Amino acid sequence: MKLFNKVTVVALGAFVCSIMTSLSVFASPETFDGTTYKEELFNENEVPSALYTAALCDAEPVKNSDFDVYVTVSGPKGMAEVKADSDESSRTIKKLVNGYSLTVLGAEHGWVNVIDDAGGVGYIRGSYVTFHNGKKPSNDDLKNVVRDTKAQAVIDYAKQFLGTPYVWGGTSLTSGVDCSGFVMSVYKNFGVDLYRTTFDMYNQGTPVNKEDLMPGDLVFFQTYAAGPSHVGIYVGDNSFIEAADDGVSITSLDREYQAAHYYGARRILN
Repeated sequence: MKLFNKVTVVALGAFVCSIMTSLSVFASPETFDGTTYKEELFNENEVPSALYTAALCDAEPVKNSDFDVYVTVSGPKGMAEVKADSDESSRTIKKLVNGYSLTVLGAEHGWVNVIDDAGGVGYIRGSYVTFHNGKKPSNDDLKNVVRDTKAQAVIDYAKQFLGTPYVWGGTSLTSGVDCSGFVMSVYKNFGVDLYRTTFDMYNQGTPVNKEDLMPGDLVFFQTYAAGPSHVGIYVGDNSFIEAADDGVSITSLDREYQAAHYYGARRILN
């Protein structure tokens, strides 16, 4: 007779982790991709207890190849970061809005190993997701929101370098940059590879009409030479951030010079 077949988790932390671990002694152990778990013990969403425990507690890695399990993001401030490794200090790959669904590959030491719709793999804190059992729903309705979140992350990062001096040929966000070096270096932080020169950069992404500009789009200007010769990142409110002669700053597209020399725009973020 099984004394327990469900665990209802009402809080996180060491207490819950200890309860989940102690309850597992009442079920028969089975092999789960090389890791022992208790087949009969599930949490309230019918997710294998070992997987759930590894996602919330400092438990050893558990793979998820035999169960139809997915998670939805439920992080603080409406989003959560996906990391390159199961460590808070590891590189942030992207930020996802709450409600975004991810397929679960496994869990370890309080982190969930996930894969997104584009095939990107990373780790997200177990306390920032909600587990589900069943077929993962589509994220189509969230695409614009996710894009906006990416764009805001790019803009927030770029603004950290306001005041960095202009240096011809420079690519250092702290020591000195030129216009294309600034844009290239900002986007490189988010895993996006852009060409080094403004002219070549104009051939990347997709063209965007000026009236359809969205935050994160690249805006180009014809200045000292024919064709695109200056570039910045659109930040919204008809303004863009650029590495200008007086350093990294935010400028309005409505200014006389910028309006007269505007050349076009390209969308880099999907």
